[in-house]
Amino acid sequence: CLAAFYGAPEGITVPLSHEFGGGAALAGLLLAAAAAGATIGPLAYTRLISAARRMRLAAVTAVAACAVLMAFAAPPLAASAAVILFASGLATGYIPAACGALMGAVPDRHQGKASGVIGAGMSLGQGIGIIAAGALAQRVSPALVIAAIGAAGTLAGIPLVLAWRRVQAGAANEP
Repeated sequence: CLAAFYGAPEGITVPLSHEFGGGAALAGLLLAAAAAGATIGPLAYTRLISAARRMRLAAVTAVAACAVLMAFAAPPLAASAAVILFASGLATGYIPAACGALMGAVPDRHQGKASGVIGAGMSLGQGIGIIAAGALAQRVSPALVIAAIGAAGTLAGIPLVLAWRRVQAGAANEP
């Protein structure tokens, strides 16, 4: 569900680029930075972190994908904006672990349906996030919109982190 927040900057990359005095090339660079992070993150997460640790860190990492966007509150330069977007994408490395945990909890006969619902929910959430970001960016600075969306995602994620920790603690106590 947090993808609705950390995916929203994609929808306002062009106005953000214009805010920095750039054009299409800068917009492409900003999009590429986020995509590069989202590509490297899952690879690094699954190769460098043990399976047990990935499960413990999944919710925190999901919130980090939003939290790093709050750095846009201090008006960044174009280069630092690319680094922030890369870092947010990098934090999405949690997705394979979270999906694995969810699919492990779903009976085999329902996994296809569950996968479809998850994909549809992520797409819907991201679409809503992008539309909301675009509407807000027409009224205030795109950088401030990204910071606000990052803050909203972080706040929305805190209860998820707490619930995830309770689930992880319960799983650790099972024989």
